[in-house]
Amino acid sequence: MRTTFALLCVFILLTGCTNKPKVDIAAETGLIRNIENQWAEAIKVADVDKLVGFFATDGVSMSAGFPIAIGPESMRIKDKKSFADTTLLFDTYASTTDIIELSASGDLAYAADMMRYQKRQKMVLSKLQVSG
Repeated sequence: MRTTFALLCVFILLTGCTNKPKVDIAAETGLIRNIENQWAEAIKVADVDKLVGFFATDGVSMSAGFPIAIGPESMRIKDKKSFADTTLLFDTYASTTDIIELSASGDLAYAADMMRYQKRQKMVLSKLQVSG
């Protein structure tokens, strides 16, 4: 009788611990889309602290034209250098999140965006001489 009771307790513990709560994929996708929108707004206003705050303390940022930034301080330096570039008009930044994928367990997700902003053009004036 004791053996049966012990086995029943072990069975209940093992089967009870394996039931994971269901992940609401639509709600999680909405949260990710909201973060993507906050990211875009932070870029428009050049809010370095907010951009850095999106990352974990050991996060990695890889941006074209910059060395890989690991951790908040190196990300802050990279972002400040990026916003110092006066040829990029960050207030024109627009982003469209095309894909948000989330695993069934909810522990892994990614988003793919199309990012656009305008660039300041160099004005080159030249004198045209006409002989007549």
